[in-house]
Parts: sequence; structure tokens; C-alpha cells
Amino acid sequence: MQVKPSRILLYFIFLPLFLISLYFWFKYLPTSIFSSYDNEYENSFFYTSTSTIPLDYNNNDYNNNYNDQNDDQNDDQNSQFNDNFYNKEFNNEKNLYNEKNLNNQLNNQLNNQLNNNLNKNLFENKISYQVHSWNDLRQWIQGYQKGVRFFKIDLFYHFNFKCKFTKDLYSSLFFNILNNFNDKLNNKLNNNLNNKNEKFNKNEKLKRIYLEIKDKIFNLLESEIVNHKHCLILSHDPPLYHINYFNFIDVLFTILEIRSLFDNTLQNIDNTLQQDKIVIALCFKYKKPIFNKENTQIIGIQKNPCLPNIDYEWINLVNFLYKLFTIIEKDLNLEFILDESGTPGGIDFLERKCLLHLWKDWPYTFISSRDPKEILFLPNLENLKSENIDNTLQNGLQQGLQNSLQKVDNFDVTTLQRFKYLNQPIFTQKIANYLKIDPLKFLKEVISIKYGKFNEMENDKLLWEPSDQYDIWKVLNLLKRNIFKNGKLRFSINIDPINLEIFISKFTKKGRNEPLKGTNGLQFPKLVKMDGKFLLFVEKENSFGISNLENLNFKFFEKTEKEIVKVFVKNNFLYIFYKNGKIDIFDKFLKIFEKKNLNFELTSVSNLFEENLILIFTKKFELFLVDINHLKILQKFTNLNFYKEILDDTIQHLEIVVSPMSQKLSQKLSQHLNDNIPDDNTLQKTLQNMDIFLFFSTLQNKKIYGTLLNIEINNKITENNPIHLLGMGNHISTSIFRNFILIFWDEGYCDNNEINNLQNFPFICSIKRKSCKNVLNYNVMTLVTLKKLFKSQKLSIDDKSQVASQVSQKLSIMTSMEYFFTQKNPLIAPSPYLFHTCQQNIFYGSYDRGKFNFILPFKFKNGNLHILEIHEGVCHKKNNIPLDNEPVTVDKNTSQNIPVDNSCDNEEENDDDEMECNACAKALPYNGLILDELIFTTSNLLE
Repeated sequence: MQVKPSRILLYFIFLPLFLISLYFWFKYLPTSIFSSYDNEYENSFFYTSTSTIPLDYNNNDYNNNYNDQNDDQNDDQNSQFNDNFYNKEFNNEKNLYNEKNLNNQLNNQLNNQLNNNLNKNLFENKISYQVHSWNDLRQWIQGYQKGVRFFKIDLFYHFNFKCKFTKDLYSSLFFNILNNFNDKLNNKLNNNLNNKNEKFNKNEKLKRIYLEIKDKIFNLLESEIVNHKHCLILSHDPPLYHINYFNFIDVLFTILEIRSLFDNTLQNIDNTLQQDKIVIALCFKYKKPIFNKENTQIIGIQKNPCLPNIDYEWINLVNFLYKLFTIIEKDLNLEFILDESGTPGGIDFLERKCLLHLWKDWPYTFISSRDPKEILFLPNLENLKSENIDNTLQNGLQQGLQNSLQKVDNFDVTTLQRFKYLNQPIFTQKIANYLKIDPLKFLKEVISIKYGKFNEMENDKLLWEPSDQYDIWKVLNLLKRNIFKNGKLRFSINIDPINLEIFISKFTKKGRNEPLKGTNGLQFPKLVKMDGKFLLFVEKENSFGISNLENLNFKFFEKTEKEIVKVFVKNNFLYIFYKNGKIDIFDKFLKIFEKKNLNFELTSVSNLFEENLILIFTKKFELFLVDINHLKILQKFTNLNFYKEILDDTIQHLEIVVSPMSQKLSQKLSQHLNDNIPDDNTLQKTLQNMDIFLFFSTLQNKKIYGTLLNIEINNKITENNPIHLLGMGNHISTSIFRNFILIFWDEGYCDNNEINNLQNFPFICSIKRKSCKNVLNYNVMTLVTLKKLFKSQKLSIDDKSQVASQVSQKLSIMTSMEYFFTQKNPLIAPSPYLFHTCQQNIFYGSYDRGKFNFILPFKFKNGNLHILEIHEGVCHKKNNIPLDNEPVTVDKNTSQNIPVDNSCDNEEENDDDEMECNACAKALPYNGLILDELIFTTSNLLE
């Protein structure tokens, strides 16, 4: 076919025009599309939601500015710091990393922008944590139930202190663990009859594997423990000699107990015993005393096992640890990491080169301020094995490797390859000012060279040990613009894992931590759900306000009486109970529907149960069962003088919670109430099966107590159940959702903080708590677990001579490791608090800072329990971050301008005087209400 000359001419005219337009389209595409994504996140502080809250309540973009004048204004300049060593090395080596240059500059630009966009989408999945200095092994089970999979322990060289191995004691511990394993397997088999014989045989195989592991461990312990006169004990700080600390042997049995309780054997039994990999960083603390010639006086401390003389006794002890840990490493899917004195790294001539080639297969951490910096510039050694890499690049990598090896004297390729975990310090501003450095100096160093070899490595990147939300956000705001390619970011934390998840929820999009604009001055917030919408209820002087949570357009009403006791919703009517017994009832349009009066003074009103019933606790210590529909007293319970003697004049806050009845009892009770049949014993028989939980705080010492009330045949309250000390706190908020009970309070305590984790005594689970200002505590468990705990014997810590008998009373609710610890240290009593971090099958800890917290569980999906929580924020002058005037947008179609209140500028610091309270993680300051969403994975909670 012949082409006309005119058509050829058109091709020559329009084709160049098309290519030119394509060039400009690619050139300006990033500023028109991708840069809007960057601006959406840049310099942001708090966020507001762009989705509807009730169903899929997701984190979205923060719309308020995060202005850190000391850091972010010069962030780009600071990231290009003037370190001659790094700049020189990077310039020398960078050509070795470059692949063939692409000729098409437009494609390069587009690919870079697409990759940046993809990385930012993935950033939320790159953030996680490692728990730091969890040396009290008793808290590992609850930690695992919360989701901890990355642990770090300190192994202190306890000189002239033998590791004690009592075979009978450890045999008892092992068989306690095995019995728990048998009980769990039997329960699963009984509940699942499909292929029962096949599963039974597989379970027997599992038990044989555990017994084989036990035999290997015991044989090695019996043969080698006598050869060592020192021990590696679990303590960050120098230990005390009169305490039997957990040691490296106990770590083995802790892992065995976790695997026996939470393995996934019935689903995955053929090859493995485990669910998720557990990673344990072993931070060796080497501090050996140096004696004078007469061996009578300590004249110094040797801090390097290789210098001035090689300490073969310590090396042999670590060899012993290595042999023990490798027994279970493969079967139980573990990874161990060597850290601090366990690596051959070190500063210049202080490198621990005597450790080269020891404890093979275990990777090292790398700290740029401590270890040979040349390691950063090594090519990723995995690339040398790649079949897809061309010869030119491979030769370049080989040459780069040889250049680096010449600078890292005596380090061979295998050893260098074991530096797998980048591990950089993050300083608080106070420490940074003292050291006269940038708080993020060492992070910015590795960012400036694009993380060196660690960028390509799949291993996680560790940052230690920020606690305050301000410091954590500074890190994340820097990293979101400078993401590494592979691996996760793990904050090495001393704080509660749930606390960290709340602090970083803006970045992870999991959970929520949102200040509500225009809410300064509003008090005692509460959340209710009415007509399918979440309502925020607040108080202000002599009025109360109600608003849809999505638009914060409050409608205020005058209070009937000063103090409000309870607010709940029934059939789209909002009930407000006052202390004087009066009740205001509003319809769904927030118009007053009815006013009622109970004619007695209230102390507490229970949750609504069986659709129409509530329990009312009066100031005269009377307990009434009330039909709320007809405001009719169905039953008065007597014999409360026992509680009156305890609570009278000391009670600060009291909460009553009634657990749901069985369906059969519920139907009987409903029929009885509807038919209004008097004295047919149905009511009495039904009430005897009610579980009534009572929680209260004391006015003077701010302690939280709890007990279980039982109703006798004569409608009296039994006094048999003990009153338990639950913790330290003040105002209590409770809720029941499905089969879970939630107990939250303010003015609590943070068990996990830098001081408590690092100190040599007391241990985390033996600490006597204090009530700390603005510390918020959570407690989540099943109703079955709470009932079991409340029925256990009360533990008094006043009489040390009775510790043994108290331990036997508490055995039914102890973990094996907790009971084991009491046998190692018989004079150290178990925790005096019923709720603590070493208790299994509950979630306990601190999650945020504020006061007057109120909870509303709203969703259970894929085993995750979602809880909305509202509280008054902490307002203080230090680090105050102003908010802009952007509208609050909770729903995409709804927005409202709310004026900003900067009253925090006039506030003084309100932190506690107590050192350990000051160590609690500090939230970003805000003078107003803050909405949190906590997410608990409940699949590992056992009943």
C-alpha cells in the first residue's frame, strides 16, 4: 500500500508535538498529583477523620500543623549534615551502587515519584516496636498476649555468683508447663470432634517433642553448670547479691511456657510447633571488677571482655548459653540477636575482636557511634549471590567489598555479614542539650547515606529508647520523608506497648489519638450511641452539652442538679441520672421528653441489663433493683453493713457492673416482669444467678478495689467474697461488650517506664505503685476471668511470715513462671494488686495521659476488640504546639470551623514530683478533649 506524501508530512509535524507535550506532562505530573500527597502529611500535628466513626473507624489525615521551630524548619538542611567522614566515604563508594544509567530522564523522574508514593503508602506498615529490658520474665506471657514478639533482655555478668540449678525445682516448673499444655490440648479436642484420633496422635507427638527438648536441656545443665562460678542474670543495672534474679536458664522455660500456651498446633502440626517467630535481643552487660594484687579490694572495672585481657570464663559462660538456646531455637521458631558486649564491634582500638567467629549464625546489632563506620558502606552481600545482577555491577560490588575490608582490619566477610540490625540511639531534648548534639544526630547520619547497606537488608531497623510522644513524632516526621527500602522500624521502648500504639496511631492508621478542637473548658466527657450515631456528652459549670461526635456542634442545657451520676441510652432515649435521684430523659432529637424522681440520693447506677433493669446503689448503702420502664423498685437488697464499714466516708467513686444472664434465665425473668406475677420465686432464683461486680476508689490514698456480690436466697448480699486491691487510681469507667469486661481509670500508674525497667530492684511485678497525675490505665479481660480472679483468695502483703501460704492461695491464678519466682525468692511476695502486668489472660497497663476517661466499646472484628475512649487532655506550657484554624472534618460531607483556644500558653508544668511518675510516657499537650481508639487482639486470651 502506498502512503500519500501529505500523510507522511503530517506524521513529521504531529509526532514531535506529541513527544514534546508528553515531556511536559511527565515533568509537571509530580507537582500536580504526587506533591499533594506530601503536603497532606507535611508538618502535621493531630488529625481528624474523613470517615464515618460508627462502623469502620479509621485514622486519616492530620489537618493541624505540627510546628517544631527548633527542628522542622531546618529539617532538610540538618539531614545534609557536615560530617566529612560520611560525605567522603559516600562519594567514594556511591558509584559502586549505581546500576546502568537509564537514557530516558522522564521515565526516571516518573518512576522515582511513583516509588516515593508507594513507600509512603507502605510507611504505616513499617512501624513497630521492641520491648526493652523486659528482665522480669513474669510479664512475658501477658506481653505475648498483647502482641509482643520482639523482646530485649539484659544479661549482666554477675561475678562470683553461681547460677543455681536445682533439678527438682526446674523439673516441677517444666511439668507445670506440660500440664498446662495437656489441659489446653484436651480442651481443644473436646470442643472439636472432627478427626479426633488423628489430632490426638499429633498432640502426643508434640508432647514427645517437648519431653525430648526437656531431656536435652537437663542433660546439658547437669553436665556443665558446675563448671561455671559466675552467672548471666537478667538485670540492666548492677545486681544486688541477696536477690535471686532470673537468669539465662529461666529464659528457656519462659519460652517453653509461651509456646505451650499459645502454639497453633491443631492447625499447623506437621512441621512446626509455633505461630509467630519470637525474636530476642541479648544485650550483654560486661562489667567485671578488677582487684588489687592481694585480691582484697576492687580498684577498677573491666568493661571489655577482650581488653586488657581476654576473659575466657565469660566467653565459656556465653558458649554455655549458646548451646542451651540452640536446643530450642529451631523447633520453637526463635531468633537471637547479639547486642552490646556480645558483638565484636567497638570504637576504634577498643573493638572486641576476641569474639570474632564465636556463636555463629547469630546476627549482631550495629550502632554507628560504637562500631566501625566502614560497615555502613559495605555492599549488601546478598547482591553478590544474585543471578540477575550483571557482571559490571557485580565486579563493582566486589571491589567495594575489598576496599571496605581493607579499612575494617581483621574482620572477614562472614563476620561483617552478621551486622544485620541497625540500632541507633534517639535522645531526649534534655539529654541532647547536655551533650550539645542534635537529638536525632545518629539517625540523620544514616539517612544522609541512605542507610548504607542496611537499606536493602530485610532485617528491622531499631531506634532506642524514646518514650514521650513528642520525641517519637519527631522521629516519624523525619522518617516518613526518608524511608528505608526493606525491613521495619522498631522503637525499642520502655513504655507499655498499648501506650506506644496510641502515640503512633496517626502514622500507623491503627487506632486513634485525636484532639477535639474547641473543647477546652469542657469536663467529664462521656460517649453514648443513639439512633446509630455517636454522641459526645460534656459538662460545663451549671450546664451540660450534647453533640454529634462528627461535627462537635454542642447544644447546651441547664443542669437539674449539680452532680451527674450516670448517662446511658435506651431505645433511642437518653437518660441522665443526678445524685439527688432526679432523672432527665431526652428523645433522639435532643428534646426533653420526661423528668422523673427516684426520691433517694444516688451513689452509683449500674449498666443497663436485661433491656429494662438497672441496679442503684444509694448513699445510705442500700441496693435496689429497678425497672427503668416503669421506674419501679422490684427488689431491695439488705445486709450491706459489711461494705458500709469499709466504704463509708472513704469512697471517691463507685461503679456497679452486672454481667449478662444466660438466655434461659433471661427469658424466665422477662416473662416474670411482663406478667407481673408476685412471689413465684422466679425473681429470687434469677437474681441468685446474677454476677454483680463492684468497683470503687478511696478518697485519701487513691486505691482501686473490687469485689463480687452474690445474692442469697433471702435477698441478702453474701460477705464471703473478698475485697481485692486492683491498683492505684481515682475515677473509674466500666463497660461490658460481648463476653468482655473493661475497667479503665485515671490517676493510675505506669508499671513499664525507663526507671522501672532498668532498676535492679524491685522487679516490675513486685513494685509498690503510686497514684500518678494524668496517667490512664486500662484493664480488659473476659467475664469468666474476672469472676475467677475475684473468687480467688485475698493476698495480704503485711505479714511476710505468711508469704508461703499466700502463694499457695494464689496458685490457681498464677503463671508457672510467677510461681517459680516465688520459690526462688520466698520472702518476696507476689504482686499485691490483682491486676498487673504479670497476670495472664488480662490486658493491664497504661495507654495515655489525661483525666476523667470514659470508654465505649463499639466493634469486634477479626478477633480485635475496638474501644472508643474520651478524656480531658494534659495542658502544660512545655512543648506546647499550637493548632491552626483548619475545620474539623470527621465525615467527608460535614465540616465546621471551630475557634482555636491557646490557653495552654498560660499553663504551668503539672508533672508529678515523684521520679517514677515523671518517667511515665508524656503525651503531646492539649487543653481540651482527646479521643482515643484502643485495639486489643483477643485471640490469645485464655479462659
